[in-house]
Amino acid sequence: MSFGFGGSNVITLLERANKLRDRFADAPRQLRAVSSEVSSLASVLANIKDLLPQHDLPEWQKKALVPILDECDNVVLDVGKMVDENACLDPSSSKSSADKARRAWKRLTWDPKDVQQLRLRMASNVTFLNAFLGSLTRKVAVATKDTVDGLHTRQDVRERREQYAQILDWLASTDYTFQQHDHLRRQQPGTGQWLLNSSMVRTWLGTPGKTLFCPGIPGAGKTILTSIVVGHLLDKYQENPTVGIAYVYCNFRQQDEQRLDDLLSNILKQLSSPLMPDALEALYDKHNPKRTRPFLLAQLYIDSLVGKKSPRAVRVALQKLQRGVEAYDHAYHEAMSRVEGRLGDQEELAKQALSWIVFEKRPLSTRELQHALATELGDSHLREDNLPELEDVVSVCAGLVAVDEESGIIRLVHYTTQEYFQRTHEHWFPTAEQYITTICVTYLSFRSFESGPCQAPYSFEERLQLSHLYEYAASHWGHHASDALSTTQEVDGTNEEKAPNFPERTAKFDEAYRAVMDFLGRKANLEAAIQALFAPKVSRGLPLYRNDYPKQMTAHHLAAYFGLGLVAKGLLASDKVRLDARDSRGRTPLYLAVDKGHEAIVRQLLDTGRVDPNIRSDTGWAPLSRAAFNNHEAIVRHLPSTSEADLDIKDGCGRTVLHQAIVRGNEAIAQLFLAPHLLDTGRVNPDAKSVYGRTPLHAAAYNGREAMVRRLLETGKVDPDVKNLGGATPLHDAATIGDVAIIRHLLDAGKVGLNAEDCRGQTPLDVASKNGHEAVVRQLLATGKAK
Repeated sequence: MSFGFGGSNVITLLERANKLRDRFADAPRQLRAVSSEVSSLASVLANIKDLLPQHDLPEWQKKALVPILDECDNVVLDVGKMVDENACLDPSSSKSSADKARRAWKRLTWDPKDVQQLRLRMASNVTFLNAFLGSLTRKVAVATKDTVDGLHTRQDVRERREQYAQILDWLASTDYTFQQHDHLRRQQPGTGQWLLNSSMVRTWLGTPGKTLFCPGIPGAGKTILTSIVVGHLLDKYQENPTVGIAYVYCNFRQQDEQRLDDLLSNILKQLSSPLMPDALEALYDKHNPKRTRPFLLAQLYIDSLVGKKSPRAVRVALQKLQRGVEAYDHAYHEAMSRVEGRLGDQEELAKQALSWIVFEKRPLSTRELQHALATELGDSHLREDNLPELEDVVSVCAGLVAVDEESGIIRLVHYTTQEYFQRTHEHWFPTAEQYITTICVTYLSFRSFESGPCQAPYSFEERLQLSHLYEYAASHWGHHASDALSTTQEVDGTNEEKAPNFPERTAKFDEAYRAVMDFLGRKANLEAAIQALFAPKVSRGLPLYRNDYPKQMTAHHLAAYFGLGLVAKGLLASDKVRLDARDSRGRTPLYLAVDKGHEAIVRQLLDTGRVDPNIRSDTGWAPLSRAAFNNHEAIVRHLPSTSEADLDIKDGCGRTVLHQAIVRGNEAIAQLFLAPHLLDTGRVNPDAKSVYGRTPLHAAAYNGREAMVRRLLETGKVDPDVKNLGGATPLHDAATIGDVAIIRHLLDAGKVGLNAEDCRGQTPLDVASKNGHEAVVRQLLATGKAK
């Protein structure tokens, strides 16, 4: 049907939306994800209904609104139809065996993409309506017409929004509005009003240049109060074009993504997006049903009261509640005690879920966690009927985990929860790393991956989309295995009676070790996992061809890459292992172990006598050069003890290990290679030239390494006046950076051409003068020979 234009039509549509919203109270769980979009639609329609009588709209605005209302009506009808068609998904709808069978079949054929499509349609229409709503309240006529004109053609609006989004994502990928919404949903009406009404907040808002600082103990509610203040500012100044509002929420798990430049870029992104729907954000937060949640400590305490048999028991429990920072440990301990008091399967599910969330190497999505929990040792494929319901996972964890509905991430409720488990994990999850390792390699060993790497990019993308845990398992199984196997080895060395859970640890260790070795023996599965581990995901905003990853890697390559000493030892038992095998980039297991700094693996490989330490990668790097470049001093000290090691081996640019140590500023490594016995035997040439004609003395002078300049000159085996391909001497380099001390050492060494010219005809005096180094100019002129 077509609505046409009129206040009555808006009222009719609003009534339908409100009825649909009310239906979601009894809707199947699978459909409730669309509830927030329905609520948002009802909210913005209510505002338009109230404002329409106050405005005499021009004809072009009326025509712009009609197709939007038509589409809104269509999507409301489609959502209602889907609720009707999937009513059998609700477990409470019927208890008959026939309905249970229909419900089971519907779950198997359920396609969440249908709900996602409806959510996108709903969100798109809400955005259009908010743009129209903004036109009713803006005071600048030109801005009004520019905004609403775009509604004539929906495709134009969509393209413009996509263009805006692409530019803003380029500035910063993080969107804090999701967290803002999530925090505001947890508050009861009136929460934080005392802060907004306080004199300090009013003074802060009314005085230019003021800072409002609100400290408090962990979990006191600072984040929630911050979101309330941000929401107040957005509501207060949303129509004021002279006021910019930006905010960030710091996360202890995202320290690498929240450096200073990231935070500043995000603030710039927010201040650069006046056309982004701030009004939508404010209205959504104001009118969305209040899905409140108490502050963390209060929530944990309330959960602890569940099951008390009488009012007196509740009062006694409340009197025992602790306060202050120590209260968190007590509350978390009580929560874990409740977890351990659950029925067998529930306790196991809770501890498995918490193990993943506590020990995860990056935040897990809800689908990733569900796949992880559904996988068991010995599985050859994912059992869909073993996937746990997300609500059950959250419930059995006794309030310790929460789901971020916008991002789809499941996490611990607070950073203090993570800190608590970091201190106590040996008690609660003594074999967590072994369990996670086992599940990861079991998942990677599924039959569906026996076809090996995907040859086409779209096939690889499809594999990642269908197998939700695959990317995480491929990227991090080795990190979990490194922790799992090394930890258990330490336990094995303790007194059995004193080691907690010793039999269980030993059994889980053996289980994880066997699972890893089994996975590494599956050549096709291993190669498929290597693709997922190393294939570049994105570059400059464009997907890369997924075949751009190292091939011909062996199990020993991966053991060396992750530092799996026990696994590498097990692989060495096979005579078929080629320890010098090179991958498609020319790297050996020794190279990878050196590059990652795994000293134990390096020693293990060298002790076999079956590796060549001088094999260089396709980019010209030898293991010894790479160790010096990465400042792995212990490995550098061990490699020269191998007589086969070429201590003067050069990289692709002709730089020796001594060059690398000097450039990287590692004096200890440089001194090691300048040992008299190495110089006297000719194993190290301190005057070796790179392809650019630069010697270690050039590098030391140019990088300001005074101690190394002095040590090189003391050897008597370097030419202090040597020229590079550009004709510059070490004195030129020292004059370029203005280092008086290094110039003094070079002058004291003698045999230095004070007036030597580089290829541009510049002397050291010219260079120092050009770079404004007055002290060096005076120093050179004081010799009476500089020109």
